[in-house]
Amino acid sequence: MLPRLGPATAEKADGRTEPKLNALQATADARPAILAFVGVQTGFTTDSRPKYNYEARRAALRASWFPGSRQELARLEREDGIMARFVIGHSADARKEAAVEAEAAQHGDMLRLDLVEGYAGLPAKTIAFLRAVMQRWNPQYIVKADDDVYLRLDRLPHAARQWAAVHADYIGCMKTGPVIKSDKYRWFEPQHALIGSEYFAHAWGTIYVLSGRVAADLGAMRDGALRHFANEDVTIGSWLLAFNASHYDDRRLCEPACSKSSLAVYDIPQCAAPTESTPNLILFSIDDDTLESSWKVMYVDTILSSGVVNPNGCRVSVTWFTASHARNMVTGSCAVVQRAYSKGHELAVHTYTHPKKTNMFTYKQWADEASKQRQWLLDCGIPAQDIQGFRSPGFEASPPLGAVLRDQGYRYDSSLSAANWTQKPYPLEGSTCAFPDKCSGWGSVAGVWEVPAYTLVGKGPTVGRRVDPTTAVGMNLLQRLMADFQRKQGTGVPVPVMVHEPYLRKKPIRHQIVQFLQWASRQPNTWVLNFAQALAYYQAPPGTPVADVLKSFRCDPAPGTLMGR
Repeated sequence: MLPRLGPATAEKADGRTEPKLNALQATADARPAILAFVGVQTGFTTDSRPKYNYEARRAALRASWFPGSRQELARLEREDGIMARFVIGHSADARKEAAVEAEAAQHGDMLRLDLVEGYAGLPAKTIAFLRAVMQRWNPQYIVKADDDVYLRLDRLPHAARQWAAVHADYIGCMKTGPVIKSDKYRWFEPQHALIGSEYFAHAWGTIYVLSGRVAADLGAMRDGALRHFANEDVTIGSWLLAFNASHYDDRRLCEPACSKSSLAVYDIPQCAAPTESTPNLILFSIDDDTLESSWKVMYVDTILSSGVVNPNGCRVSVTWFTASHARNMVTGSCAVVQRAYSKGHELAVHTYTHPKKTNMFTYKQWADEASKQRQWLLDCGIPAQDIQGFRSPGFEASPPLGAVLRDQGYRYDSSLSAANWTQKPYPLEGSTCAFPDKCSGWGSVAGVWEVPAYTLVGKGPTVGRRVDPTTAVGMNLLQRLMADFQRKQGTGVPVPVMVHEPYLRKKPIRHQIVQFLQWASRQPNTWVLNFAQALAYYQAPPGTPVADVLKSFRCDPAPGTLMGR
C-alpha cells in the first residue's frame, strides 16, 4: 500500500491550511451536487471485430452493469447520487457521427465532448471529460473507466464514503515500472530522458477515480500548460504529482475475478451484482421432435424423475421448438403436442422441415417454413396467441428472418448467441446487431424480443455448443451447469438447458441434468421456466415476483397442490 499523502492545501501565515479554490469550484453551488460521476470512455466503431465495434460494446454494457434505460439512469441518480454516462467526442465521418447522435438520443446516456476522437489524444480527452463534468455537475468523485471493465455500481457509494473519510484525491491500482526506451516495443516513451529508468507511482489507466477537487484543478488549467507523455495513465499520474494530490492505492479496483469486496473487474464480463430479491432462472428447451419417445424421455424420465417443483407448486415446463416434418419424415405428433400444452409446456416453431443452410434463406423461404409449422401447431389445437417463439435450425439465421418474425406475429426469437454471458433477453427494436451476417436490420423490428441462445461456462474446443452441451476441460456436464448457475446467481441472467431427444436419451447425460435440476431447486428463489414464461418475467415491471407472472400460465400441479389456471 502506498503511503497516503496529505490533500493539496494552501498554507496560511499562522500554519493552518484551507482547501484551494479555483474558478470551477467557486461556482459549485450553482451545479447539482452528486456523489459520483462514472464516465465510461468509448469511441466510434471502425469495423465489426469485437475490439473495435464500440457500438456493440456499449450494448453489451447496457445489458450487464451499465444502466440499461433512462428510468434506471434516473433511479441511480435519485437513490444513490451516481450519474453514469458513455463519454465520446465527435467524428469527421458524417455517417458515424449521425449513428452516435441517434444512439445518444435513444438512450440518453452519452456525454459528448468538444473534440475529435483519436487515440493519440487520450490525455486531451481526459481533460475535456473532466471539464465537461465539472462545468455541469458538482461531483465528490469522478470515475474514469474503460469499456472492458465490470463496475459494481451497488458498492460504489460505500467506497466513495471511505475515500472521502481519508481525503483521497487519486484512487486506483497504483503501479510503478521500467520506462520503455526503445521504439521496438509497445508503450514506448519518447520523453524517457525526462523521467529516468522507473515510472513514478500512478494508477492503472483502465479505471481510476479523481476527487472533484483535483478534477476542478486540472480542468482549470489552460490548454498546453501541462506536459503530455505517450501513455494516458502516466500523463495523469504526472499531473497529479504536480497538484500534490492524495494518492490512495485501492486494489478493489483491479481484481481479476468477482469477490465479496471487488469494485471493478477487468475484461468484462467477470462478475455481476446479485441481490437477494432477484430470482435465479433456468431456461429449459427441447428442439425438433414431438413424438411419444420425445415425451417419455423429457416428461417421464427427466421432469417426473427429478421431482423438481417450482416455488409456486407447479412442475417444470419446457419449450418445445417443433419441426414436425424434419429429416424427410413425420417428426411430430398432435397427441403429444396437445398433452404437452395441457401440462403448461410451450409449443414454439423451429421450421417445418428443419432445412439446412438457412443462413442463405430469403424472406419467402423463411416465411414458408415458419408459416407451415405454425399452421401445423394450429391444426393440432394450439391457440394462435400461445405460439410465441421461433428458433432457426442450427441457429443459422439470416437478415430477412427479422421481418418474417414481425410479420407473422412472433413475440420472441432464440436464434442468436448472447453478446456475453450477462446479456438478458432484450427487444430487437433499437438493438445493435452483433452478428451482421445473421441479424442485420433486425434493429428495426418492432414488437419482437431476442431470448439469446446461451452457452455454458467452460473452456475447450466444443464448449460453444448451445444445444446438447459437451464436457469442458476439467469439467463434466453437471459441473458446467452448476458453475454457470453460480456465476449468474442473483443476477437475473438465465442458465440454459437446451437439448435434443437423442442427447437426452443418453442415461449419463440425463442423470447429470436431473442432478442439476435437483441441486438448483434447493437454491433460494430458483425457477425452471419455459421461454414464454421467462419472456413474460423480463417484460413485467421491475420487481414483479416470478410467482405473480406465472399466474397467467397453465400449471402442471405437483401432488397436493391446487395451482394454475
